[in-house]
Amino acid sequence: MMWDTCSHDPIYAKWILECDMTSTYAYHRLQLQVAQHHTINDWVLKAPSNALFIDALIKEYPDARIVWTHRDPYKAMGSLCSLITEFRGRLGKVDEKALGPTQIPQFKGHIDRPDALQDKLGAGRMYNLHYSALARDHIGEMRKLYAWLGEDFTPDVEAGMKTWLADNPQGRFGKHTYNLERYGLSVDLLRPHFSNTSRNIRSSWNS
Repeated sequence: MMWDTCSHDPIYAKWILECDMTSTYAYHRLQLQVAQHHTINDWVLKAPSNALFIDALIKEYPDARIVWTHRDPYKAMGSLCSLITEFRGRLGKVDEKALGPTQIPQFKGHIDRPDALQDKLGAGRMYNLHYSALARDHIGEMRKLYAWLGEDFTPDVEAGMKTWLADNPQGRFGKHTYNLERYGLSVDLLRPHFSNTSRNIRSSWNS
């Protein structure tokens, strides 16, 4: 997805959402095996755009457990457009008003594809972690996640988290400001694209 983030290429943007990523994840697995050949520890990986190719990911990693983090999509969409503007702006002028609508298919895929897979997988394979709940109670939500993973939430783990939170308060590096209108979008324009998302996920957007 980095190429799509850095450059305005409609043909590539359409292709990447439709292509078969089976061989890509097979190669991804091989890379992890090479990197892990001296250890037996589990991998903990973070890459939000795995959501777009989650069927291929699960096919290659059938025992993977997925933590799906949720945030208000209207705020997240503004954040995405801001990020793309930052990257593309290094290469040339960005038409910000025209940018937003072009990102709807990708953004919708980030929600719809894992949402559909979650119904197929059933309970126990995907954990829904809501940003709003995490912001209210960092340690409590992490304790729940560790329990779901079957990991011990030890006093050392909790102390480490609390130390990190104290050293890295929200806004430490300044506030990131953005809005939908800047990118040719609005809540009314986006709402129909999110209307088919499961109730469980939609309920978290306004909490």
